[in-house]
Amino acid sequence: MAPSTMPSTSPGMSPGGSAPGQGGAGGSPAAQGEPNASAALLTALAAVQGGDAMVLDFRNGTQAWRVDVVGADTDYRVLVSPDGSKVLEQHSRAADPEDRSQLGQAKITMAEAMATAQQQASGQVSEASLDKENGKIVWKIEVTSTDGQSTDVLIDAVSGETVK
Repeated sequence: MAPSTMPSTSPGMSPGGSAPGQGGAGGSPAAQGEPNASAALLTALAAVQGGDAMVLDFRNGTQAWRVDVVGADTDYRVLVSPDGSKVLEQHSRAADPEDRSQLGQAKITMAEAMATAQQQASGQVSEASLDKENGKIVWKIEVTSTDGQSTDVLIDAVSGETVK
């Protein structure tokens, strides 16, 4: 799915949650307004009930998380506040059959892959996407440490094993 440019909207304040890399999918509370991939993912999935997340990344230009969610017949691009507390924008388009096929093969969710990646590399999740690598469907999770170093962790989307 191709990235798009969307206008910036003021983020809401987080009622709490966990900062990726500092508890990730369920750890210590995030500071209000701090980027929170796990909360953004949950908020986007709640906005598109019955959908599965395919791409998550933080957009510095818009200061928002972009979450691409694939539904049965429709794809959604959901922009979520940095702290993950609210949906800023939501757009829909016809579903991409290839995306639906890849998600259908995945047995591991994006949230599970993010949690596994944070066990492998310390830091905040800055991107996550379902990709094909050497013929395998994998979750590619980018984890950024507090010193700015990025590590890509590949998780087999079928077995849940760390590939790289």
